[in-house]
Amino acid sequence: MSFNPDTLPKVNIYPHSNNGEGVEIIEVSQKHILFNNGIRWMIHHKENYREEKEMYSFYDLGYGDILISGLGFGILALWLANKPGVKSVTVIEINKEIIDLFIKNNKIPDNLTIINDNMITYETNKKYDCLFLDHYEMQHKDWILNDAKKISKRIQHDVFWIWSLEPLYMNKMYPDVIKEMDNDKDMWQNKDYYDKWLDFVKFYFYHEKSLYKISKDQLNLYIKTFYPTST
Repeated sequence: MSFNPDTLPKVNIYPHSNNGEGVEIIEVSQKHILFNNGIRWMIHHKENYREEKEMYSFYDLGYGDILISGLGFGILALWLANKPGVKSVTVIEINKEIIDLFIKNNKIPDNLTIINDNMITYETNKKYDCLFLDHYEMQHKDWILNDAKKISKRIQHDVFWIWSLEPLYMNKMYPDVIKEMDNDKDMWQNKDYYDKWLDFVKFYFYHEKSLYKISKDQLNLYIKTFYPTST
């Protein structure tokens, strides 16, 4: 299925001031911007579903019992918790203030659990149907890939994905296409990006067999949703 904004839950995000310390949220030019101790952590564009489209692959893949790293504004957690076929969503969030703001402003469904912990060191014996890593922001691509591999080895799961695996893959395997995206939208929207996928998995995720299960149609849909030509 393709991205459908009608599946998105209502998530309440409000400006929050903390005198320049801790977590702050400002609203400007149809965007919510979250800062932590003055450092920008994330943005949510209210008018064009930009971030939701970047998370679409998580939603499309998600089923059963899901473990997510990173709460953010809570969009992905609520989106998955409301998806048919999802039994439970567990979120590991390192920042308690982000958790408190989300709980204060939103109704938490019974199948959503939020744990204040660090995903880099989090341990569990439970096996999850889906392991979704969404705690990355400004780190280097190679560091993200290395950290994701460590976590996926430590936590049992069947399906695995990373934010944002689509641009990681594209930058590693199709750097020329990335450079031309703004200049020739028809070219990259019509291209098939599956031909290098198995090589990418073999080189970067040789232990992570769940990534092989992505079909050609799914991979192309995720990439072309992540990089929309409009809105």
